[in-house]
Amino acid sequence: MKKIIIINISLILMIPLLFIQPLKALILTDINGAYVDLGDEGSVSGAGISFLWDLPRYFDNEKIFFYINTMFTYSIKDRDEPDETVRTYVPVSAGVEYRHQVLQIPLYITCSAGAGVSYFEKQGPVYYGPYMDPSKTQIDKAFGPYADLMLGLNYVLSGNIAFFARGGYQMSFYNEDNIESPAGLEFVLGLRIPISGSFRSFE
Repeated sequence: MKKIIIINISLILMIPLLFIQPLKALILTDINGAYVDLGDEGSVSGAGISFLWDLPRYFDNEKIFFYINTMFTYSIKDRDEPDETVRTYVPVSAGVEYRHQVLQIPLYITCSAGAGVSYFEKQGPVYYGPYMDPSKTQIDKAFGPYADLMLGLNYVLSGNIAFFARGGYQMSFYNEDNIESPAGLEFVLGLRIPISGSFRSFE
């Protein structure tokens, strides 16, 4: 049920994309791999996708992008062992990215901040005090607010593709006895592709 809620929220966040194209031509998508440190809950890795768009033309500002982002990450600890544990972490966020061009080359320093919600699930054997029962599976789930702050580099390879790398800190806020609220470093690496328009460095 909570996964369905996240999907619905993602779709709602994407609605503005239907209306922004007449305002300005540049709409982008990021496709990336991700590594996330969850603190006491270990680490997860996976893939993500973002949609970005810039300000309407009458603001005359090409340094700011609005974005929506989601990732699907997971990990399997002690695979094929009696204490195998599977963790799944799915954040969905919206935020603002600021970019600053370095010298006169198509290299940008980026800084972004986002907030939204996240879903976490952990599946593992049932424990009765210090004793483990691998014949039974315990599933713990959590859903709550999410926030991140990222710093990165974006290099425009051509008018139709750019490479980026970002790193920063992310955290979620849960109120569950069996799940520690995830918090830790996050790293993403991927490609940025225009959906509409092209990178202005090559126009």
